[in-house]
Amino acid sequence: MIRHIPAVLFELIMICGAAAFAYTALASHPNLGNITGCGLCIGAVIVCILRRPIGQFILRLRENAGGRVLIAAVCILTAAAVIVSAVILVLIAKHADMPPDRPTTVIVLGCGMKNGGPSQMMYQRCNAAYKYMTEEPSVICIVSGGQGDDEPISEAEMMAGILIDKGIDPSRIIPEDKSVSTYTNLKNSLAIMDRLGLPHEAVIITSEYHQLRTSMLAKRVGIQTWSISSRTTTLYLPPCLIREIYGVIYTFFGGN
Repeated sequence: MIRHIPAVLFELIMICGAAAFAYTALASHPNLGNITGCGLCIGAVIVCILRRPIGQFILRLRENAGGRVLIAAVCILTAAAVIVSAVILVLIAKHADMPPDRPTTVIVLGCGMKNGGPSQMMYQRCNAAYKYMTEEPSVICIVSGGQGDDEPISEAEMMAGILIDKGIDPSRIIPEDKSVSTYTNLKNSLAIMDRLGLPHEAVIITSEYHQLRTSMLAKRVGIQTWSISSRTTTLYLPPCLIREIYGVIYTFFGGN
């Protein structure tokens, strides 16, 4: 009985993990992050429960050359996925906070609203922007985000309102309300910088998990960037990180 305790604990942890990923999918919306996380946890539980028949099946596969090739291929692909994911996570952590050493134009990236108002993630980004703009009273801020089908106003207008309510002078805030993605956030913000005669450099304010991919896209459009990050709540961070791994790979291979 005692020897089965580690397996039971592992199964309970994985079930709790699957429930947490499922909750984030229901509370916000399903995406690659929470779907993958939920699938991995459920898969781990199934493997743990069926470990004996699976072990016997693997032993039978090893008895012929084709089976050994299949086992080797699965091991190589699994190891590659783990290594690539680990490298991306390290780079995400590295890019999370790289503040500028001089006053720099701010670009705040929008994110979805909730029930017609700012989501917690949006409010946290605005808090980070407010703190930096208070410390650097000479900089202007581009709040960037369009209006989704389920949003009453644009994300840019919502974020501008939050910053103004906090006491930031409206003349320091420039809304960019046409973007529909991180790439268009940056591309449209660059057009505003050109119109105002600002240098092609900015401190990006977004969630910590998002800074790496943002820096990749900023380099593509021609903006030198630094990063100041808002923090994601613990429950939502794992699915966001998993989703971002997909996003970084997609961007690395040329996607916007």
